Amino acid sequence: MNNINILIPFLLLLSSMAQAEAALSTETNKYPLSTPKVQKKHTMLDCVHYSVSKGVIDIAKRLDSFFRDERVEEEVKQSRVKLRTSIEFSEYESTGFKHSLNVKLTLPQLRNKWQLFIDNLPDELERNTINLDDTETAAGLQYRLSEKLEWLTLNGGIKVKSRPVPFLKLRSKKSFDFDPWAIHGTQFLFWFEDDGFGETSRLDLERRLNHILFFRAVSQATWPEISHGIEWEQIFSLFHRLHQRQALGLTLFAQGPTEPSTVVEEYSATVRYRFSVYRDWLFFEIAPEINFSRENNYKLNPTIHFAVETIFGEYE
Repeated sequence: MNNINILIPFLLLLSSMAQAEAALSTETNKYPLSTPKVQKKHTMLDCVHYSVSKGVIDIAKRLDSFFRDERVEEEVKQSRVKLRTSIEFSEYESTGFKHSLNVKLTLPQLRNKWQLFIDNLPDELERNTINLDDTETAAGLQYRLSEKLEWLTLNGGIKVKSRPVPFLKLRSKKSFDFDPWAIHGTQFLFWFEDDGFGETSRLDLERRLNHILFFRAVSQATWPEISHGIEWEQIFSLFHRLHQRQALGLTLFAQGPTEPSTVVEEYSATVRYRFSVYRDWLFFEIAPEINFSRENNYKLNPTIHFAVETIFGEYE
């Protein structure tokens, strides 16, 4: 009964936002606004800056799309279903086998700003490692606040753990170009009925080294209400486009808490080889990894992951 009482305000919030969006759409059609555009003169320096900036962003998007990075998952606007089957062999852990599902359905009757989502892909995929013991599934709605604020989205729904847990997540993102670097700052504010409030800050620093090599450094810090400190992650990645249908990624990863003392809980190095088996919707991936965790007294733990991924619906 307590879960229902908590969920009712959340459902009312989503309903009122949908009604407000529909009203806004009607008013906009009745009274269209026009803003005069100021023409700016572009110099040769502007053109060079634009070309370099576009190259950095384009290669980042292509590689993220090929590897199906979490940045792609956060910003997908199309309707599509992704199925992933993974198996993991590790020296210190038993063989793991998992089926994962990610669904995003855009609702065109609501100006394509609402998406229905179902997701049980493990969060560890966001840092280029895989945890096959994570079986939590989330389902709900995602809302893009306006055309001018595409960088601001609101997610809400239910995460199924040992019991249904309502949650809300607000995401904002801002990007800056400083040739030859690109900087992306992303902020998450979240609330889970069982764990309370929290926030995550992520900073991505990217640079195209040449037309086939791309570098990214990611610094991330999460403060959950149930913790007394900050959970930090540091990732360095180098991506190599071998072919239009093949890519290689090298990732160095470290993470740990700041309380009761700042320590490194885990180090890892992963090489991901991914290729398109058939067109742009069937992929195979192999990822050997070496891992040193505090739980295993930092002993070498060699691991290898295999995965097959299939995409249905709209995809790039």
